[in-house]
Amino acid sequence: MRELISLTRQGFRQLTQRGRRVLFGYVIALTGIAALDGFALFLVSKLLTPELVSKSSDIATNPNPRLLVAVVVLFVLRSVLSTLFAWVSLKEFAEQEVEIGQKRLKALHEAPLETRLELNETDFFTAIDRAPTTLVQGFLIPIVNICAESITGVLRGNDPGERRGLTSPRKH
Repeated sequence: MRELISLTRQGFRQLTQRGRRVLFGYVIALTGIAALDGFALFLVSKLLTPELVSKSSDIATNPNPRLLVAVVVLFVLRSVLSTLFAWVSLKEFAEQEVEIGQKRLKALHEAPLETRLELNETDFFTAIDRAPTTLVQGFLIPIVNICAESITGVLRGNDPGERRGLTSPRKH
């Protein structure tokens, strides 16, 4: 576990300040979207309660249509926000990959001639292209996703509605 934390810290140091902020914002956005999704699902559960289903079908007095519209709006909002956050984040992650690759290319050009001659073409492309992509897309983003899922799980595990009897307990 220590090695994973050490690698993560080294990976974060490779990013610019803006890249680190976007990665942190990505965690917050994923957690917020999960919360929005959870709230919409909570409203769906309220929509399907026996009391509301058995009430009169008069649209003026029945809260089901308003609740249904609220659920649809929340799901649409979740989709729009998810798309927006993904677009902004992936754009920034791609820029971070390019920037890391440029730093590594500069370091290779400044390396002694003997070091450069020892590299074959595959090593060269790995250093400036594959390694930055693997760092960002294959390591840092999954780490951030795991953190966001953990936060969401902790928040979901502390559901205040469940303690007050507003929602049914989860079955394990």
